[in-house]
Amino acid sequence: MANKSRFDPRNLKSGWPVWVAAAAALVFGLVLLIWPGIATDVILNLCGAALLIAGAWKIARYFLRKDDYRAYNWDLSVGLVLALCGLALIAFKAALLSVVPVLFGIALLIGGVAKIQAACNLRRMAYDRWYLTMIAAVISCILGFLIIANPFATTLVLVRVIGASIAIEAVQDLISILTYNRTVTTHFVD
Repeated sequence: MANKSRFDPRNLKSGWPVWVAAAAALVFGLVLLIWPGIATDVILNLCGAALLIAGAWKIARYFLRKDDYRAYNWDLSVGLVLALCGLALIAFKAALLSVVPVLFGIALLIGGVAKIQAACNLRRMAYDRWYLTMIAAVISCILGFLIIANPFATTLVLVRVIGASIAIEAVQDLISILTYNRTVTTHFVD
């Protein structure tokens, strides 16, 4: 006899990785908000150092391997590219800081659009407070647009706004996850 699996709404609920990601985003946003200069400098130096180390490892691996595989691998070129990217990241931090806000603004816009979809889904499931998620979505979209438009004079102010936006987004995500999990559970009750 075939074992028929029954629909289980718990499979639709958000798991712990989503909660951890939202909490990490909240901490990251608060760090950018409170210590913008130090945070950006440390982040860019760490990323640059990581790329340099990865590049050095690939280059060393290319020269240390003795088997026939060595003729077919790309470790040397990949290592050089990684090392050069690491050096560029460390050397041209100021130029990169002008690009980072735009990327965060785009990420906020994408998050806002995803929340619009979540609000529409909640409305279809007859959740009476779906509009709260829609409001959060609109706020995310507005913050993302403001960051992309870059109306601020200094990068540090912009980094603080990015930090505040990430923290707000993370809180909205935590609230949305909680709301979604509760709604899924009550919507699919037999």
